Amino acid sequence: MNYYIYQNWQANGMSYTIHKWNCGYCHCGYGMHQNIERGANGVWIGPFNTLQLAQHYFGIIEVPIDQRHECNCCYN
Repeated sequence: MNYYIYQNWQANGMSYTIHKWNCGYCHCGYGMHQNIERGANGVWIGPFNTLQLAQHYFGIIEVPIDQRHECNCCYN
């Protein structure tokens, strides 16, 4: 299973959200609004082979804890 991180610089300041590849918001890193210019609100990063690798990426780029999220649709 692949995971993607959406880096959003528009909603509530900077945030990073981990999504599973088959999430309705993710669509394998293409997002749900394919007709909107890519990069207008953020960027998809990945794929990551495991959830642990996606979480490790947060540490590599030093994302503050309060900006790290997991998608509510994927993880509920």
